[in-house]
Amino acid sequence: MEETENRAVIKYLHLKGMTPSEIHKNMVRTLTDNAPSYATVKQLVNEFQRGRESVEDDPRPGRPPTATTEDNIDLALGMIMQDRRISCRWAAKRLGISTERADNIVTKELGFSKVSARWVPRLLTPEQKCARCTLSSSNLEVFETDEESFLARFITMDESWVHHYQPEIKEGQDLAPSDLHLFPKMKDTLAGRHFGSDNDVIDAVVSFLESQTKEFLYAEIMALQHRWRKCSAIEGDYVEK
Repeated sequence: MEETENRAVIKYLHLKGMTPSEIHKNMVRTLTDNAPSYATVKQLVNEFQRGRESVEDDPRPGRPPTATTEDNIDLALGMIMQDRRISCRWAAKRLGISTERADNIVTKELGFSKVSARWVPRLLTPEQKCARCTLSSSNLEVFETDEESFLARFITMDESWVHHYQPEIKEGQDLAPSDLHLFPKMKDTLAGRHFGSDNDVIDAVVSFLESQTKEFLYAEIMALQHRWRKCSAIEGDYVEK
């Protein structure tokens, strides 16, 4: 649909008494990926409430208004908190702004940087670096003192988003065992497959986990030695390789 058609639909649904959230959900159900972003819907509803009548494009004399608004910043932060592996291109599409503006919001306004395919705060505090360094040194010392005892007592857990469609992404890792081997292999296995429901996704993930060998999981834990040593060597900073 053209922008003017989208505005006309939004205005009509607004006049029917629907909220911006209800309007957005209604349009997503009908237009799927071609629906305008929630930020766009909310902005237009606010303009109609302030008395805007036209659904045509506004004249654009001079410099165009910035896309770096408080609403877009808040929405971008919410997206990253839900899934730290989203791309700026995907965020831009959902916000209805350019990829360049989305990247500016994420990296400059919110202060995130991409480490191992995951958005993280740009800088670790001295306290966070100290804690990471201490944890790495402590784990490495216990591991090297009594490997068998360590492996018998070592428990790790993590979480990751799995979507109905997972494009191929190059995954990386930091210090979490699951991010080191398990999740990248799982995402690679599921990449390119389309799932019709949450249950289909769950079944595929469970099937993948049950098919992994003891040797694969053992190798995942053993690889942590390198990560701990490197984290200690760089004084608690992010481990990228």
